[in-house]
Amino acid sequence: CSSDLGTIALYLPDPQNLGWAEMLGSIQATTAASDHLLAIAEVRTSSLDPDLFRRYAQEARVDGVLLAAGLLDDELIARLGSCGIPVIPIGSRYPSAIASVTMQDELGSRLAVDHLAGLGHRRIAFMSGIGRADVVRRRERGYLGAIAARDLDAGAEIVAGEGTYESSRAAVRPLLVRDRARRPTAVIAVNLMSALGLLAAASEHGLHVPHDLSIVTFDDHP
Repeated sequence: CSSDLGTIALYLPDPQNLGWAEMLGSIQATTAASDHLLAIAEVRTSSLDPDLFRRYAQEARVDGVLLAAGLLDDELIARLGSCGIPVIPIGSRYPSAIASVTMQDELGSRLAVDHLAGLGHRRIAFMSGIGRADVVRRRERGYLGAIAARDLDAGAEIVAGEGTYESSRAAVRPLLVRDRARRPTAVIAVNLMSALGLLAAASEHGLHVPHDLSIVTFDDHP
């Protein structure tokens, strides 16, 4: 496709998610600085049609695509990338992608465990997301590695969630109703929406954060 169309497409799974706000602002500032327009679309199966992307290339509609979706098949990424438009995943890595933009997710989890352990926590749980997502797997690995390194396995626990407010709010409830001696004193949330769900569940059970329960998540959201 042409290199001077002036349009970058950004596909998000949920454009209204607060977790995207800072990233979205940075992308908008960068595209504006290079005289590009940022077009935002919601990720849906129908919107990630290789034939549609091929038509974008043939009709010279966009210069490239940023794709913030962690639950796609690598085969689909390969097919999209073969359509003539550069496709760059954000947050997750795919073998077929020409490049990707991610954080040091394993390091982030290790830093979170180290911080909580330094405060004296011995029962640190991890509120996870959908397990096949690359970003979730990397954050879990960092958590488990740090837990093992600090010999905290006895108090470790991974809680299965879906990375959403409601799923995390529901999934953590069985932990919060335990007696004080068995309840986690800290939880690392896989993302912002999970952390907000944890906060709501803690409040429902009369637990005060951080006095009764410490919560740590990613992305530096206020």
